[in-house]
Amino acid sequence: MGGCRGGSGSAISDRCGASPAAARNVRLSASERSGRRLRLHRTLARSIPRCHRARMFAVVAAATSRARSSVERWSRRHERLRADGVALEADPRERCRACVPRGSACATRLNACASVPFQGGSNVDRTLQPPNWRGHHAFVVEWFRSDDWSCDAQQDFETRLGRAQVRNRAQYLRIKALALIDTGQLDAATALLRRVVDDHREDRVQVAASHEHLGDISRSTGDLAGAESAYRRVLELSPNLSGTTGEVHLKLGEVLLEAKPNDFAEVEQLIAAARPHAVLTTSAFRANVLDARVAAAIGDVERRRASAAAALSLVDARPQFSRHPTVGLVDASPSLLAELEALASNSESSTRRWLRRM
Repeated sequence: MGGCRGGSGSAISDRCGASPAAARNVRLSASERSGRRLRLHRTLARSIPRCHRARMFAVVAAATSRARSSVERWSRRHERLRADGVALEADPRERCRACVPRGSACATRLNACASVPFQGGSNVDRTLQPPNWRGHHAFVVEWFRSDDWSCDAQQDFETRLGRAQVRNRAQYLRIKALALIDTGQLDAATALLRRVVDDHREDRVQVAASHEHLGDISRSTGDLAGAESAYRRVLELSPNLSGTTGEVHLKLGEVLLEAKPNDFAEVEQLIAAARPHAVLTTSAFRANVLDARVAAAIGDVERRRASAAAALSLVDARPQFSRHPTVGLVDASPSLLAELEALASNSESSTRRWLRRM
């Protein structure tokens, strides 16, 4: 009655004498789990035609190999974090928080790790987290995107840069320079961009983009000759403007119009060359503004008015990308809008006042 029956009953019921409902609450041992798994695999293998078994086993083996390599990769990453002095907490979710790349699928699941603090010297430089954000909304700034350029930050950056793969170092240098440019650290940014140009000449995309950034820095500091040289170098390295903002022709034309106000032939050629690359509304707006200024300088009234009116029509243009509504929107200053309104009007006096400012 209450005794265990061998053979016909389940392994758990035979072992403990419990009913099947109660047996489901009993924890299986490792050997029992392995035996069940093996019997299941054998049953599945017998139900699959022989001609497909080899492919099935190959797929399973490949998946197992990928999983093993992934575990080994994250283990090596943990070791590097420990070498950098990162305190890896006992909670596995917190350990993942220290090493999971931002934006990855795993990072979006670490909801409990949003408030885990990490101090300097770790893979996480800062945690940008408003107090009301939780879960995957909290994100971190990678070591090559931080705008910190203190002595400790420089040493940490160089250490990580030396450990990075060679093919990625030029990109890390350029991205770090952009972060420094955003905070006004132009000298440090220039030094990093020079390293890209001098030490990574084989990476033509990053070198061309770095030359464009150097031209922007030179122009912001009033060095028009340096900006012109940098922009011309971009056009030599990347005639199709790959890896750049796509506005190098317009930038060079603006510099030439400012530095050589009486030489308009090359500026007009640059405007014509820039038209195919003016995909964004901001690029088309910039091309129309430059064309209106050139037309005003040479006395072409109809062209001046048409280009200025075209530029003004783009100020309130609708977003081009529904998922990125702010990309490509024109952000014109009041002084620029006043200049365009003067160029689009029939008044010659306002146009002459703008030409005198040139």
